[in-house]
Amino acid sequence: MGLGLVVFGEVADRWLHGYEPSGVLIMIFACASLFANGVVLRMLSKYRRSSEVHLRATWIDTRADVFVNAGVLVAGGLVAASGYRIIDLIAGVIIGSFVIHEGWELWEIGASDQQDEAA
Repeated sequence: MGLGLVVFGEVADRWLHGYEPSGVLIMIFACASLFANGVVLRMLSKYRRSSEVHLRATWIDTRADVFVNAGVLVAGGLVAASGYRIIDLIAGVIIGSFVIHEGWELWEIGASDQQDEAA
């Protein structure tokens, strides 16, 4: 969840101080990350419903990385095609919100597991 807040801070900084995002560079790094995280997610797929919280959490976190990478790839393409930096900022807000949501999901899984162990 902290990472999502950091993303919001980065978006605010970019909004206030301005910058020119490179859609092509964004797309290159997003493709590389998407490929790597996609391979890892495939390898972790057997742990999707694991009773081991840390394995299930690893799958959830990697799934979030894949979604974020795909979103960054789309945003990079839109920035490259249009030249509008606002697209990058909007993508940052969406990604920050998604990361916080995924962090909350992990938090709930951990809390649920602790309650199960206590019972």
